[in-house]
Amino acid sequence: MQVVNTKSMFSYICRTLDDIDHQRISLNEATVKSNLIKQAVSVLNYELKRAVTEQLLSDTATAIRQVESKGFDDTTHVKMIENTK
Repeated sequence: MQVVNTKSMFSYICRTLDDIDHQRISLNEATVKSNLIKQAVSVLNYELKRAVTEQLLSDTATAIRQVESKGFDDTTHVKMIENTK
């Protein structure tokens, strides 16, 4: 996996637009890339809003829960109990 920041993402978008202009990729491929770019932008926007919120709350006693660093419960091995009547 490659490290991504806004500069590298913008470069990727520009290369994709260039590929479309020169017909090196199909419209289907461009659509898939566009959807992935939208998802990546959403993640970056989330991180930006989170950073701003943390900065605004830094003077208060309120803390943002660290969801990303918490391990999630492993529910893949939980067996469903069937009701038998």
